[in-house]
Amino acid sequence: MEQKKPRPKPNYKIYRANVAAVIMDENYPNEKNVWIGLRNDMKDVWQFPQGGMDRDESVDEAFFRELGEEIGTSNVEIIARHPDWIKYDFPKGLSGRYSGQKQKYLLAKLKNNKDINIHTQKPEFSDFKFIPMADLFEHITAFKVPAYTIAINYFKENGYL
Repeated sequence: MEQKKPRPKPNYKIYRANVAAVIMDENYPNEKNVWIGLRNDMKDVWQFPQGGMDRDESVDEAFFRELGEEIGTSNVEIIARHPDWIKYDFPKGLSGRYSGQKQKYLLAKLKNNKDINIHTQKPEFSDFKFIPMADLFEHITAFKVPAYTIAINYFKENGYL
């Protein structure tokens, strides 16, 4: 009996639809301090709040839901939206079902910094801080830098940052 050969992996990538939140503190636009959180499931990984979109959910609906789930508040004002999907690949060993994520980035202003509460029902962050936007790339994990750069440059070029 002839043995079946294993199926080759498809040569295309599957990206999970996702929203990412660039959250400025309550002093925006006078100060440009951005929120980053330390993931509790990966060592030394700082990032923006983000999360997957449900099947019938709009970008804005997913954005507000994810903020509530991850930082304990959706008390923000949306300032701008990046017009395109921005993709990034997961590093080897993280891929699972998806090759990476395609994200819609929204820039928002937090209405009250004291509303932040990362001790949510299913915490994703163990710590958070506001840092000057100019220092962002000193903190962000390397595999997210290209996507973050595209989003931040768009917001800068359009006068938001």
